[in-house]
Amino acid sequence: MSGTTPNLITPALESLKKAIAGLLDDTDLSDLVITCQNTSHNVHKAIVCAQSRFFKNACKKGTFKESATGVVDFPDDDQYAVRSMVEFLYTGDYAELELSTRLLHHIQIYTLADKCSIEPLKEEARLKLSNFIEKKFAVEEVDLAAATRFAYENVIPEDTFLREILIGMIVDKMHRFLDDEAGPICNLMAEMGEVGRDAVRAARHSFMATGKHIRAALHGFDRRNFHCESCKSYWKTLWESTADVWDEKPTCLKCDTIMSIGTRDELVSESLLYSWTCGRCGKQLHSSNHAEQVPAEQDWNCPHCLIRSSFHAAMLG
Repeated sequence: MSGTTPNLITPALESLKKAIAGLLDDTDLSDLVITCQNTSHNVHKAIVCAQSRFFKNACKKGTFKESATGVVDFPDDDQYAVRSMVEFLYTGDYAELELSTRLLHHIQIYTLADKCSIEPLKEEARLKLSNFIEKKFAVEEVDLAAATRFAYENVIPEDTFLREILIGMIVDKMHRFLDDEAGPICNLMAEMGEVGRDAVRAARHSFMATGKHIRAALHGFDRRNFHCESCKSYWKTLWESTADVWDEKPTCLKCDTIMSIGTRDELVSESLLYSWTCGRCGKQLHSSNHAEQVPAEQDWNCPHCLIRSSFHAAMLG
């Protein structure tokens, strides 16, 4: 037996692939129409149903209306994503759009492939998206916000692939995005709590893994920056409820001096590493740790239960 690897793409197979691809523009034998908004695609049941459980079920006789009308409509999907799906079913690939819309396009195809049970298309979108990220193409903040919103609204939380990629892109530019509280990313975090939560967690893990400081100041959260005039140390806090305002002036964890409140937008390169839990109501406050050790229990006025209480610290995780 020869030790050479056989060529899997034989001339006959190549000819078959070209013949199937050629059917994409040949409507003579088409027996199904896929519509989306103002566009339509004349396709062949034998091609699309063989690759998609969604289309196979829709075309079964006596089941759904599509089996009688011969039309499958996608009223809520993007027409370019639907076009790419059809292209893939006939060619095994799809063309990429211009750079400014490429990120969202891949994500829309990924979700459409999941809905239509076309696993190879889902994997192709995954590969193209990963390649897009690896090449570090510049993405405008508004485009990243739109892509993130779409992913969080259309993909189940258990499918973490898209969320991890998008949150990673946000965290990578966190210092710039969060400087503009009226910007697309800050607005998205304020509107969708899941995005803000996942960004904070990713930023924390990034700090713990790389040692890089990330400015964790979120729009819509009550936050304070403190500085000690005695030992010149800084401390940053984030209270998790916009309804409660934490006006406590904590004692410096290094020299026991009462700290002064800094400005809301003052840059303090301290990452949020600890959570403080009120011993009475259980509400939590996040903070950095300029003491460089697990902070001791502190007595503070809790803004939620309005009673002086003991707060104990624990590593965020």
